[in-house]
Amino acid sequence: MNVYTRSTRECELGDLRPELVTAIRKHFEKLNLGDIESTIQSCFETATTSKKSGLFANGNKTSVTGMLITSQLLVWASESKNEKPVVISAHLRNIDVHDFENTAMFQVNPENGINISGRYTDVTKQGQSFVGVGADSAGEKFRQVLQHAIQKAQI
Repeated sequence: MNVYTRSTRECELGDLRPELVTAIRKHFEKLNLGDIESTIQSCFETATTSKKSGLFANGNKTSVTGMLITSQLLVWASESKNEKPVVISAHLRNIDVHDFENTAMFQVNPENGINISGRYTDVTKQGQSFVGVGADSAGEKFRQVLQHAIQKAQI
């Protein structure tokens, strides 16, 4: 079983790891989403450490997720050691976001984060993703800012 420790902080795009920033810019360019710098309203970063336990435990694994909110989009980019960053984006009007702590799965796998369901910008079918968010003040602020942005986009 894995035990996750997460810490979220509010930051600027340039404060994210360079690999994440490059991947996000390429994602925006590939999907013609406009100029990322001029549209960011909020930027957050969550660092996650996964500690494995049990017979096949082989140490800790660290990953970082950058999360950007614009007036129209939620963008999240994740990278783990020795892995290429993965970027996903969704129009705020096309998604629903729920705290993972309020799901039945939380009882089985107690993690802090959000479930994002809906249609993403680079696919035509519905999907669901989990994004880890710290149980700290910056993590709470991210949740609040995101919920407000979604409500505003769906008016």
